[in-house]
Amino acid sequence: MRSLLGACLLSAAGSLPIHILPVLVAVVVSEGRVSVTQAGWLSSAYMTGQLIMAIGLPVLRAGPLKRAHALFASAILLICLLWSGYGTAAGLITGWFFIGAVSGALFYLGTLSAARFGDVALAFSLRLSASLLVSGLALIVAQLFTGSANYLQLVHGLSLGLAVIVAAGLMLYRPSAAVLLGDVSPPTVPASGWIALSILYVLFAGQIGYWAFALQTSESLPVPREHVFAAIAGCKIFAALILWPLHYRERRYSIAGGFLVPGIVLAAGIVTAVNAGLFYLFILGLLLWEVGFNVLSARLQAKAVQLNARYSGAWISAAIFLGAATGPVLQGHAIDGGLQGAFIAFALVSALLPAAWEKYIQRPVSQAALPR
Repeated sequence: MRSLLGACLLSAAGSLPIHILPVLVAVVVSEGRVSVTQAGWLSSAYMTGQLIMAIGLPVLRAGPLKRAHALFASAILLICLLWSGYGTAAGLITGWFFIGAVSGALFYLGTLSAARFGDVALAFSLRLSASLLVSGLALIVAQLFTGSANYLQLVHGLSLGLAVIVAAGLMLYRPSAAVLLGDVSPPTVPASGWIALSILYVLFAGQIGYWAFALQTSESLPVPREHVFAAIAGCKIFAALILWPLHYRERRYSIAGGFLVPGIVLAAGIVTAVNAGLFYLFILGLLLWEVGFNVLSARLQAKAVQLNARYSGAWISAAIFLGAATGPVLQGHAIDGGLQGAFIAFALVSALLPAAWEKYIQRPVSQAALPR
């Protein structure tokens, strides 16, 4: 458990930019560093860097990363993050590509550690709760030390928080001996495994696309940006505390189902935030989004591992980051083209798609094979 917790902290450090994407986008757009469309490409550059690692490591059949590799990736992450504070539009996009690449290695470390843990449901829930808690605390640190006045100061504050997080993760992480993943070629994968990863891709494309521009849809709210940052941090910490008791439910019940309720909560969060005329309604929407998305994501990842542990454990990261790389670009162009409503509709469909798969597609085929 100690090594898993260390892997979760290192993975949380690598996925931190996903959780604070609205903050980064709002700051760089308001400073005129990038346009709205370029902000979408900045987000996708980060996701593409992670995607390359998420595909490359399984192709190379890499086992659990050693501590030396994790230390190197953590150091590069901090250096690239600090360097990005001094770049123009092209420099920002390039910098966040490399940040994504080293983050992908840390994320892969956490995913593989969770997939190989004895209690898969607990491991994935713990990993997502750690990411929420880390991102919330990092935002608070950045707020306290910099006031989030501009991108450069925000980067300095985040770097300070990340340094503490990766130091704690490296102290706890004790990887087992590296074991190759073996053959993960497509012919060995049942159709249900492919479908689970495809649905995971659609979910992340819709939700990360929405999340990247969540603050852009609330510009009319008469609230200082610093208050919004603090509220987002509070939502993430509160959501982590809500998710923690769910770990025990996941340990008692098989993750053969349970996609409908979090899907509805997720969709309700999007609708509430997008149509909020008052600040507290916007924050309520973000809180519902955090809880619904992370519960749904954890259960869907655990289901994918249950269907095919060897293959899905290696390729979950690729499905996640392919979706996360696609979503912000689509949303950025949708905003510029006046199609914001169409993308929000897609995000709502992606939230309910896992429940539809569970009820109408997957269960009749695989129910007999699931453990009772």
